Amino acid sequence: MVPFSLFLSTGLYVFAFKAPNYAQALREKRDMVNQTVIDRKGRILRMEPDEHGEYLIWLTHDQIPQLMKNAVVAAEDKRFYQHYGFDPLATVRAVYGYYSAGKIISGASTISQQVVRMLHPRPRTVRSKIIEFFAAIKLEWQLSKEEILELNLNLAPMGGYLKGVCGAATTSYGL
Repeated sequence: MVPFSLFLSTGLYVFAFKAPNYAQALREKRDMVNQTVIDRKGRILRMEPDEHGEYLIWLTHDQIPQLMKNAVVAAEDKRFYQHYGFDPLATVRAVYGYYSAGKIISGASTISQQVVRMLHPRPRTVRSKIIEFFAAIKLEWQLSKEEILELNLNLAPMGGYLKGVCGAATTSYGL
């Protein structure tokens, strides 16, 4: 078990110094555009990968269908609109399940914590979970729920080198 003082001191350090400015991160991600060649009807003819070899077509939150947003929230984080970066009920359930079964039974990551992990990948450790916990709170302070969903739906891995729902839909349907 992690001592509360370590949890709190790590959290304050992350919140104050280590977690980035998420509004700036969102602006940078929006500006990061793949080279895409389209025809006069708007169909994609060719895409070039970004500097990481990934294919991404960025959609702003107002371009993403509400049905897609609702589906992701229902599947990933039912209480997304009620919490401030972490879900206390899911956290208690996951910790209880871990200690009663001796292994991870269910996760407790919120969409906000997933965004933090996608922006700054780190090893899956208790220390990383503590950092993500506090960084997600900072993320929620700096961005709206719509902007957080925008990041999630554009950065989520969709298999191979594809990222984001638009890239997956474009490839899946040959648009």
